[in-house]
Amino acid sequence: PPPPRELPPTTASETAACLVGSEMGIRDRLYPVLDRAWPLVLARLGESATSARLASEADANVWMHATALVGVLGTYAPDVYGKRVLEQAWPRWARLLSALFALGPAPGTLAVDRPRRVDVHATQGHVLLAILCALRRVVERLGPQMRSDALWDVATHHVLLDTLDARQPAALTAAGVALYRALAQSDANAVWVVLRAAASAGAAPEHLYRPLLRLSPAVGGVWGAVR
Repeated sequence: PPPPRELPPTTASETAACLVGSEMGIRDRLYPVLDRAWPLVLARLGESATSARLASEADANVWMHATALVGVLGTYAPDVYGKRVLEQAWPRWARLLSALFALGPAPGTLAVDRPRRVDVHATQGHVLLAILCALRRVVERLGPQMRSDALWDVATHHVLLDTLDARQPAALTAAGVALYRALAQSDANAVWVVLRAAASAGAAPEHLYRPLLRLSPAVGGVWGAVR
């Protein structure tokens, strides 16, 4: 694999081509190589592989390329990497989002009264879109096999919920809706609870209370999947 600081844009697409186009025997030989590279890829998701501090990687382009590669592995090798993405990559993404959007250490319990409008042309927007895309691809492949605790953790993250607000840019809302539609395919009941809480004042557990969140009309497609 390339040195840990070097994650060229072609890494994700080339990995996908290898996993999709190779015969089973060749893919089996690829997995040990990918396993050795996995800790290095994780280390590029905003923090080191051995520390919980957000100090080891400050290059947003590296974050995005690593995120795309993780999404590819979870998409084309879900049996091998799907659960790993949710157990190991998602917590790093969650902490990275919390740092980028100045959240506290526990996003699920943070009280906020309005969504954070995201500039999709800024670093925050680029990283958030990359994470939304990678998560959606992995969730779609896992389907009902996605663990309920992981689904709940993803679905209730405030930054991801904010993408469903009507005041967000259309590109961000579309990516958010696509993720929540995929989550609904895994557990429609859980997503229904989250959306109901996001759309109403105080009608659900306190940590889901979003008094000023205005769900985009595009979320209607997700509502249809969970009702």
